[in-house]
Amino acid sequence: GVRNYSLQRLAPKLASLRVLNLAGGLRTDITIAKLAQHMVNLRRISLGWTLNLTDFGVGELVQRCKGIEALDLTYCTQIEDTSMLAIAHNLKGLKALSVAYCAGVTDIGVREVVGKCPMLKVLDVDKCLRVSDRVRKSMEMAGIATAGDLFEPFSIHCCATSTTIITNNITAKKKIV
Repeated sequence: GVRNYSLQRLAPKLASLRVLNLAGGLRTDITIAKLAQHMVNLRRISLGWTLNLTDFGVGELVQRCKGIEALDLTYCTQIEDTSMLAIAHNLKGLKALSVAYCAGVTDIGVREVVGKCPMLKVLDVDKCLRVSDRVRKSMEMAGIATAGDLFEPFSIHCCATSTTIITNNITAKKKIV
């Protein structure tokens, strides 16, 4: 696979990237922060199953990449409400978020994201044990999907005219201009 150091060195060349899949890697907060410095045009990113990712890395990402519309943090086990607050305050155009299996996410974080992200259509909180049924029900009543067939918002194959770069567990789509 691609090492964190290699990704950090490659970051300046990825400035026009709009879609990035780093799911399942051993990415560090520093690597995510370095990538975010250069990829301000990012619209979709999957970091699912990135077990080293913490609230710091998510905070750096969303502070720099404010145009993110779909963010996959599925099974990022160190993510807590601090990330949810950073997401809520920085990603006003967010349409889809998955924090499924993130045990540190609670009603407080979910309410903040729902309240501050008016474009939100999907918020996957599957297996988030600290998110109450009452909050899930209120999200559904507001028209926000909470689980189920949510893979489409995070699909890396969303752009018809694009170039795909694949290196082991890294997939990136670059919009052709």
